[in-house]
Parts: sequence; C-alpha cells; structure tokens
Amino acid sequence: MLPKKNRLQRAEIKSLLEKGSRIPSPFFLAFYQNNEPWGAALVIAKKILKTSVGRHRLKSQIMGIIEREGLIPGQIVILLSKKALGAGREELKVEYKKLKEKIEKMLQ
Repeated sequence: MLPKKNRLQRAEIKSLLEKGSRIPSPFFLAFYQNNEPWGAALVIAKKILKTSVGRHRLKSQIMGIIEREGLIPGQIVILLSKKALGAGREELKVEYKKLKEKIEKMLQ
C-alpha cells in the first residue's frame, strides 16, 4: 500500500485523465503529468474484473511492484487492460519498468 501522501484523490485522478499525457503499454494505459506532489493511482474497472476480491488482489500485486520499483516522479494514473489479467507478476513488473523508462525519457 502506498503511503497516504502518495495516493491521488478522486479530483486529482479526474484532472489527470482529462489533462495528462496518455502513455499506452500492452498491460496499462497511463495518464501522466509532471506535478508536485508526487502521487499514483491504479484503476481496475469492474468491466475488466467482476469480483471486488479479484480487483483488490490484482491492485495490491501491482501496487507492490510500484513500491519496490519506485514511484515515477510526478503524478500518474494507471488503468489496467484485460491483457494484464493473464499476465504473471514478472510480466507486470517488466511492463511497469518499461513504462517508467518511457516517462523518464519524456522528462529529459
């Protein structure tokens, strides 16, 4: 679980979805903006995974990856695609690293 100071609020998420840069990935669709303070949010739609238990399990796995690999500087909202359901933890980790590298290249 991310520390409370690094979790985005509903209004911040909505703003990022409207104004943020869209970055596609095979398992994720990220919306990014280089704002202070840093923050992250992960969204898994009911359309993708029906049960709340499944959504929470997947969300905790991915948030664990984000915590271990480090936050991306700025604010990011990550939407999960259906392809991520069949992916293993290592595949998700690799895709997050690629996403992080794309954003870091944008910042340079």
